[in-house]
Amino acid sequence: MYKRQAIGHDGDQRWRVENAGASHFAAVSAPLVFDDVVVFAALRVQEEGPELRVIAHHLSDGSPAWDVFVAKLPMLLNRMFMFDESMNALASPALCLHQGGVLVLSNMGLLARVGGDGAVERIWTYPSALAVPEERLDRRRDYSRAGSVRSDGTWAVATPADAQAFALVLGPDDAQPRRYLGDGCRGDCLDVAGGAALFAGRQVTLLDLATQTPRWHRTQAVVDPSGVIGQGQVLVAGRDRLTLLDLGTGEIVSHRDAEPPVTIAVNDGMMVVGGREALVAFGNAKAFLDEQLARAKRDPKDYRPLVALGKLATAQGDVAKAYD
Repeated sequence: MYKRQAIGHDGDQRWRVENAGASHFAAVSAPLVFDDVVVFAALRVQEEGPELRVIAHHLSDGSPAWDVFVAKLPMLLNRMFMFDESMNALASPALCLHQGGVLVLSNMGLLARVGGDGAVERIWTYPSALAVPEERLDRRRDYSRAGSVRSDGTWAVATPADAQAFALVLGPDDAQPRRYLGDGCRGDCLDVAGGAALFAGRQVTLLDLATQTPRWHRTQAVVDPSGVIGQGQVLVAGRDRLTLLDLGTGEIVSHRDAEPPVTIAVNDGMMVVGGREALVAFGNAKAFLDEQLARAKRDPKDYRPLVALGKLATAQGDVAKAYD
């Protein structure tokens, strides 16, 4: 049974739902909040072949909003599914917000755009390595990139896991995605901002999307990359290192070793660094501190705010305060 749950800012569970038919989900994307719904994409195995669906729940209570069929996967891929319905070696779909809708990357030969009401607005195809017989039948295939799609609201970039020789670029006036074959195209797209895309893999590249020419690139391999484009700087996280780069030149501003694996995410003015044993947030610590103190005051029997405050003090190097 496949479950979805919503957690509030205070850490309490808001709702939890179980998806009917989830036993037939071969792969599921990470959730995406879109206006008043939370959306995810799923590859569902049917007797007549695999299909891509996008499913939404109301953010307020988890009740179903819509469940739409996007497309059947190409016929050449159906045979591959017959050989391995578990699809353990395949990447999950990926989602991002783009121009008032949701872009859905199947990582199996399809890119689609779905509106806020669940209407399928566009479907594009791209050549998938899974359509090549010798690649399709290799069930132990290990993809070198995760398969992601990113957008800044104007430009979108997809780096499919099943097509590793190019990236797909969708501009504001493009009727269909363009293939980018230059520096960085075989890496993962980590972020898109201000008309630029950040790629990382065998090298780190910042691509100008309007001209499709690199602004800079570094011959620095990054394993399991994540990253974000900031104000004047770029942050890239790999399996064991955080690297801060100058946005204009790509030169290293600073770097820090970390316990693997390391991933980063940015939201509401805070940067969260995730490792094997802990999540560490950088940013507006005062707001977090005030929130936890307010929670502790509302319910003195709830120990969780005190634990959070102790961990914050430890992270800030104030061990005495952590055990006060």
